[in-house]
Amino acid sequence: MTSSSTPGGTLLALLPWLVALAIAAAVPLFLPIYMQRVAVTCLMFVTLGVSWNLSGGFAGQLSLGQAAFFGIGAYGSMITAEHVTSDLLTSIVVGGIVAGLCTPILFPAFRLRGIYLGMATFALGESMRVVAEKVFPGEASGLHTPVVFAVDSLAPYYWALGIAAFTIAVGAWTIRSRLGLGLMTVREDDQAARSIGVPVALYKAIVFAIGAFATGLAGGFYARYLGFIDPHSVFHLDHSINPVFVTIIGGIGTELGPIVGAIFWVILQEVLRGLTDTPAVNTIIYGLLLLVVILVVPRGIVGESQAIWRRIADRRRGRRTGKEIPVVAD
Repeated sequence: MTSSSTPGGTLLALLPWLVALAIAAAVPLFLPIYMQRVAVTCLMFVTLGVSWNLSGGFAGQLSLGQAAFFGIGAYGSMITAEHVTSDLLTSIVVGGIVAGLCTPILFPAFRLRGIYLGMATFALGESMRVVAEKVFPGEASGLHTPVVFAVDSLAPYYWALGIAAFTIAVGAWTIRSRLGLGLMTVREDDQAARSIGVPVALYKAIVFAIGAFATGLAGGFYARYLGFIDPHSVFHLDHSINPVFVTIIGGIGTELGPIVGAIFWVILQEVLRGLTDTPAVNTIIYGLLLLVVILVVPRGIVGESQAIWRRIADRRRGRRTGKEIPVVAD
């Protein structure tokens, strides 16, 4: 039995996360109203990045259709609030469940890999936007609900923090479970995974459903937070691209990657917003930054930091034992 499997070992492993959660809970107390809203956006990026990282990072399944589940969650939440119950938690959870239940739409695409799977999921996001525009034509395409948060309320931040913390916890459990081991096997070689009995299609469906549920929660919260949505806003391509960007910048296939990437990405957006209001210029800068990250730190901020730390640890062990440990480039 390892130390992490004992109650004391589990608590010790959770301690850094609990400290981080406590710090995050205290952050809005020291922020002006505008920065609290920026922090809410950052936490939503964390949720989207972590949920994408499950399929795109740990399972190696490129998805560019996050906007589909975000939009489905948003509409599910708003329709629930308008016709069933205005309870905030219920409407957000229903949005997540509806998004997760829509995962079977992708079943035919699970035989695809790489860019082909990415294009299939991208098509899903665009098609859902078109469907929403047809189902809710004209001015009715926008849905309204009464505003549930006061302008100076801290509640939106804590709702976003709760959803992000829940998503991180589910992601951590997933990658440590038998499902997570199977997904990483699929990432390396899905044919080899099939040969040793891994139910590849089932595991893909499960991980996409988990990611869709978390993304739907984010979409549901976003809808109730703003009190108004339309197909263009909730099925926008940004909701598919931003999770990929924050995960690449932070580190694909790492637990901290999407969190670090989201913080970096939001700070960058705020800095650029202060320098220029031209969207085209910002887009060019984003593209150049992504290119620099891919070329200079291909593992992302967290991935490269972990690699450097491993090399330092190997050298220290070599000095203690008096033996030179060869350091192999990762």
